[in-house]
Amino acid sequence: MSKQSHDIGWKKANREGAPTRGRAAAERRKAAKAARAAVLLARMETATLSAEWDEEFHVRERARAAGVLVAEEPQPAPEPGPQSVTPTRACRHCGEPFPVQGEGRWRYCSNACRAADRPSAPPAQGSMRDRPHRTLLGSK
Repeated sequence: MSKQSHDIGWKKANREGAPTRGRAAAERRKAAKAARAAVLLARMETATLSAEWDEEFHVRERARAAGVLVAEEPQPAPEPGPQSVTPTRACRHCGEPFPVQGEGRWRYCSNACRAADRPSAPPAQGSMRDRPHRTLLGSK
C-alpha cells in the first residue's frame, strides 16, 4: 500500500529523506515489520519470565512472532443441537421437494424451474403505430 499524507509514517519518511515508494520503501517496511516482531518477541519473553502463563500458548505465539508458520489446533466441533425442521414443498415444475425459507409463497425449487414453467410469450406483432401510447420519440 502506498503511503498517503494521512499516514503517520509518511511525514516521518519524508523528513528522514527515506523513499515512500518502490523497492527501497518495501525493504524499509519489511525491516520495520521485522523490528516490530522482535519487540513483540522480547515483550512476550519478559511476560513469560515474569509471570507463569500457559506455556503452550506462548510457544505458539513466539513462533508466530518469529514468522514461523504455526498449524492451528483443530477446535472441538460444537455439539449439534436439535435441528429445526424446515417445512418442505414440492416444486410446481419438477415436483422435487425443496425447503421453504421464511414467509412468502415459494412454488419453485430454483430460478431455472421458475423460468421454465413460465408461459412462453407470443412474438410481438404489429408496429409502433398499433401502440399509440408508445411513440417513436420515447415519451408517453
